[in-house]
Amino acid sequence: MYNVRTEVKGIQPLTENIEKLKTELHRLKRAFKKFEENVKHPNKCPTCGKPILPEFKVCPYYSENLKLLPEAVIALKDYK
Repeated sequence: MYNVRTEVKGIQPLTENIEKLKTELHRLKRAFKKFEENVKHPNKCPTCGKPILPEFKVCPYYSENLKLLPEAVIALKDYK
């Protein structure tokens, strides 16, 4: 009986570490997915934040003219 309790106590930290690793792996997968999106579509609409292709002149989601916005976006980035 004593040996079983000792074994169970030894297994509990392992299961906690496995859960931590699963959480970290999930976080890394989300970060990698976000990185891939930034590589595929490096430009984002400054109004809605959705990925757009560099050749777009108008946001296909928000219908915002993208050629008029870069100066305002630069000013906002400098403000932060």
